[in-house]
Amino acid sequence: SVYGAEIVWVSPTDDDFSEIIIVRTEDNIADNVSNGQTIFTGSGEIATDTALEQGKQYFYTLFSVDELGNQSEEGVGATVFILDPSELFVINETAGSKNS
Repeated sequence: SVYGAEIVWVSPTDDDFSEIIIVRTEDNIADNVSNGQTIFTGSGEIATDTALEQGKQYFYTLFSVDELGNQSEEGVGATVFILDPSELFVINETAGSKNS
């Protein structure tokens, strides 16, 4: 069976906003984009992560990036616990402000 998580957010409205990077980990909220598996990079406001395992807990951290490549100092985090194969979890978050 395939389990999944759908992450939905509102991107920053800064004029120089470029993209969101979402990182998944299994042990804690990531403190930077290098500490986990990147599951999304782009300017959209929805991402789906599939092939998750039932009974496991997953942490997702969203980082905003500006046109110069500056990343937000801290990401916005969310936790998902996969309980049932028929459930698709939806997480709504607002991505943090980026560095200037």
